[in-house]
Amino acid sequence: MGHFNPFSINTSADPLPTVGTTDEYEVGDMGGKFGLLRNLDQIQDIFMDSNMPLTGPNSVIGRSVVLHHLNGSRLQCSDVSAETTPGAEWVTASATFRGTVSGAVTMSQQIFPDGSYSDTILEVNLQTNSTLRNTEASWFLTETRVSNCSAAGGVYNPFSMTEESSTCSADSALNCVVGDLTARLGAVSLTKRQLFIDTTLQMAGDFTVIYRSLVLRQGSSVVACATVSPLSPFAQQLFPNVSSFSRHDFRNRVSNVLGVSISRITILPGSLSAESDGRCQQVTFVVSGNVSSSALATVKTSPLMGQFQESPTCNRDTPTTTSTPTTTSTTTTTSTTTTTAPPSRADGLWPGDTALMFSVVAPMFLRLMIQH
Repeated sequence: MGHFNPFSINTSADPLPTVGTTDEYEVGDMGGKFGLLRNLDQIQDIFMDSNMPLTGPNSVIGRSVVLHHLNGSRLQCSDVSAETTPGAEWVTASATFRGTVSGAVTMSQQIFPDGSYSDTILEVNLQTNSTLRNTEASWFLTETRVSNCSAAGGVYNPFSMTEESSTCSADSALNCVVGDLTARLGAVSLTKRQLFIDTTLQMAGDFTVIYRSLVLRQGSSVVACATVSPLSPFAQQLFPNVSSFSRHDFRNRVSNVLGVSISRITILPGSLSAESDGRCQQVTFVVSGNVSSSALATVKTSPLMGQFQESPTCNRDTPTTTSTPTTTSTTTTTSTTTTTAPPSRADGLWPGDTALMFSVVAPMFLRLMIQH
């Protein structure tokens, strides 16, 4: 993976380390901006960077800080992860491809208690076999799930935006069709890993992209498609037909059973579906954050579900699928968003600057970089 350089800085014309301003170096070139870690046994320092976004399409969140030897070889690395805001929860999903294109596109987003949400991180790891000549593809999300790629249908466009608008770009994401990832993020590679930050996609709420399809296309030909499936806990609730289905009432009842905020409950596209010869209805829902399988199972027969409580009169043809995400522990460099007033000049930090604090112990010469 190369150094993070979203503005295509010509590195051959870089100033010497610490000589230029931060905008004259690659966004990820911290060694150029702040100097090499040379002749040091350890260092702990704070640097101010006005050219290292923590939000938006050029954010460094989800990327890696890499320590290099001066000869260019890599010594050590650590992920840059967003710090979870108190009361917020993560929701994750993945589109897994098998066939001409293999691999996965994993999406993650932080959902806040008031229903608002962070940027969505898309981690792309796709490969293609030799039958495809091109190593890139356009990509888009469809309105509904598709089982036949040739019948992919239209691009997901919940706000009726003009397709292929000349005003759509990564910096003007609100002018774009939600499902048109190519217009905002560019083509996706079929040979190397990539990471994208999207400011428009929603993983939770009424406009969730979970249970829609991610389609890869070259020219006018669809080369692959896959359902965006939840990695966060999810379940299906099967109950006798109700005369009037209230999404809010259903979500509120599930949240009461689980003892969580209603903002954590999302009804997935395709609900309500008719089951058991039309006598019953089924809703699939996902829960942001962690919840145990045993707790999720109590939703089915809890009296708190009222008219949505499962009943023996509804025969479940297939077992309910639930999923609990695996939690991994990593060493991270974190970014923190606070609600304090913008710092004054006396603080040494202007609004929009990023404060970097490093503590490194290494008896050797090092160069510091943020990489894709």
